[in-house]
Amino acid sequence: NNPGTITFVQDGELNLNGGTTSATAAALNGALATVLGDINVTNYGEINAPITFVPGATVVVNSGGTLDLSGATTFAGGSFTGAGWMRLNGLTTVTGDTTIAVANLDLDGFTPIEGLTINNAATLTINSEIDDSYSGTLNVQGQMIVNNTGWGIDGSLILGSGIIGGTGGVTISG
Repeated sequence: NNPGTITFVQDGELNLNGGTTSATAAALNGALATVLGDINVTNYGEINAPITFVPGATVVVNSGGTLDLSGATTFAGGSFTGAGWMRLNGLTTVTGDTTIAVANLDLDGFTPIEGLTINNAATLTINSEIDDSYSGTLNVQGQMIVNNTGWGIDGSLILGSGIIGGTGGVTISG
């Protein structure tokens, strides 16, 4: 229970092979984590720590799997794929080009998160179905490209100098 720093280097690998619910999840708690290597999720995995994904990070959420990112999350790069679910449950910042292509993505987790910010010169590409309307604060200063069957925002949108595009139409009701 002493928080430290964990760095998953390029050849490093973390396998989160928990049970089938959040109560039985394989969990990474308390440490600052930087990921350049691989994370593989089978069943339920949860990261309850501040985490940064850097270019070269590869995350695979397998069919039937769920990855909950419950700490402050920074996407400085990386790819996120697989036939499972990914949830953003904490404050999220995109500082570098990142692609999320899991089957289903929950942008605001179980409860509305503090916010999702896409910094200037960064692009977040989402090639996932978004399972519910985003109800947090979405601050797009860079680019958000969403390629799916459609999605919604019922929270706040700050567009600034940013761009929202892609094939997925957006419904704004907030």
